[in-house]
Amino acid sequence: GDLILVNAYLIQICMPLNTLGFVFRETNDAMVNVERMFAILDTRGQAGEDIDEPSARPLIVSAGKIEFEHVDFAWPILVHKPRKPSFVICQLALARK
Repeated sequence: GDLILVNAYLIQICMPLNTLGFVFRETNDAMVNVERMFAILDTRGQAGEDIDEPSARPLIVSAGKIEFEHVDFAWPILVHKPRKPSFVICQLALARK
């Protein structure tokens, strides 16, 4: 009987500590996510505007199509990355600003 009593007391002490640890971890994760969100919001440029590398050549659009040759992808998590594909984007409609 004494063992069950000690076990019950330990459970009553450990469960609130477990809950407190869970709340602390979730609060910490939320704060990290808020910091990441503000880092994204503080980036330069307008919404939808990408910033090119300084060595990037200007994109020239002529004859209503954009042609990419030997594009290189650099995602470290890709196991099977495309091998420098080439593709053309043709004009589908007229658009005005």
